[in-house]
Amino acid sequence: MTNQYDAIVRNPELTPTLGNSARGEIQILTDPAPDSAGVVYQDPYIRVVRDQVRFPSGKLGTYIRILLSSSRVGGVCIVPTWENSYVFIRQFRHAARSWQLEFPRGFAEPTASLSDNASRELLEELGASTTEMEFVGELYADSGLIGSSIGVFRADLSEPPQPIGDTGAAQLVLARAPEVRDLIKTGQIIDAISIAAFARVS
Repeated sequence: MTNQYDAIVRNPELTPTLGNSARGEIQILTDPAPDSAGVVYQDPYIRVVRDQVRFPSGKLGTYIRILLSSSRVGGVCIVPTWENSYVFIRQFRHAARSWQLEFPRGFAEPTASLSDNASRELLEELGASTTEMEFVGELYADSGLIGSSIGVFRADLSEPPQPIGDTGAAQLVLARAPEVRDLIKTGQIIDAISIAAFARVS
């Protein structure tokens, strides 16, 4: 796994900078000990990488990163609107073991463009296409652990949305901007990606 790890570390898409501990950064070392660094786990969706690093203090150690795909932008989140309302999916999330109110999102296939990935997610989760799709930027879901960003899109739906996803989707919730802010303030929307994506478009 050392060769695979070396390819990850030296790929600017996956590791944009090795860092410099003298500048206060956590520096990834390119000649790690085989038993202390490398790819810890991988499947078609994520890779868990343990880097050997030098901290700004000069101390050596290891640090874990999770990469969502084979490119720097590992996922997409779409902020859809229908008839001047934002469209959320209320679905059960396995990792959190709870129901969450979220915008549609998913992993990005590295062979497709980000906009194509976003369009695919809309079809898979809402059964809808879009009259207009706009890329509004990137965000990090957890910059302390996840090394891949998420591309955020705003989309006006061209047809009524339907909850057709297979991840526990139960219902759709449509809300205008003031209602979304109330849902966030009252703790009914606690998904950080959706909150950040809403902030980018509102």
